[in-house]
Amino acid sequence: CPGDEIAIGLSGSADDQFVDRVSLRCGRVSIARSRSFNWQLTVTPTGSTTPRGAAGIGETFTATCATGSVIMALDGRESTRVNRLGASCQRLQLSLR
Repeated sequence: CPGDEIAIGLSGSADDQFVDRVSLRCGRVSIARSRSFNWQLTVTPTGSTTPRGAAGIGETFTATCATGSVIMALDGRESTRVNRLGASCQRLQLSLR
């Protein structure tokens, strides 16, 4: 994702054995005061990175973190090609000190 954005999901295509194509879904984090004068973080989806991989011959998939959450880790498995890809999401929390 661009420097002022953060990953909030994955999209791409995969068949029953391999991930063919993948891109990150990106979002912009902002902070604002709510009507009750509490600080609130929001994540606004902005788009996706350029897909990487093959032409995308498998079925398409989209996995997006819950509202207010971002990708904290990616995991997967590969041999000659990527055959598993996943993301761990975590809710953003604001700590004022």
